[in-house]
Amino acid sequence: MRHARADSGQWPHHQRARMARHLARAAGHLECLRRMVDERRDRPGILRQFAAVRAALDATAKVAMAADIESCVRGAAQIGYGEQA
Repeated sequence: MRHARADSGQWPHHQRARMARHLARAAGHLECLRRMVDERRDRPGILRQFAAVRAALDATAKVAMAADIESCVRGAAQIGYGEQA
């Protein structure tokens, strides 16, 4: 059975904008992390920056997955999969 897609595989503008903000936050944390390592800063602070980078990337992934799930459900509903349940 093939899964239907209601769109071209692109995220809506508002979802792309949210992902871009999260990615910018991750990039800022990553740049800070790089500077901290170069400056030989304390390990606990560096580990906190690792956690901040990861949290920003996780938030981006959640936005992407939620948008994709929403798109798949919408596509299935448009072709009548919801009526079979």
